[in-house]
Amino acid sequence: MKFYDRENETAELKRICNLSFTRNSRMTVLTGRRRIGKTSLISGIHKSLFMEFTYK
Repeated sequence: MKFYDRENETAELKRICNLSFTRNSRMTVLTGRRRIGKTSLISGIHKSLFMEFTYK
């Protein structure tokens, strides 16, 4: 899935996920107005991180 104008958010979420994999576990809460793509963003990040760790 291609996200437009979400490079900063994507990079920050990947950074947070990588920290939780290398250090202590973390819980992250993503908030924002409704219908702006929060669930799609999390789903896309999850899929890309799963693929990275599966095939390394």
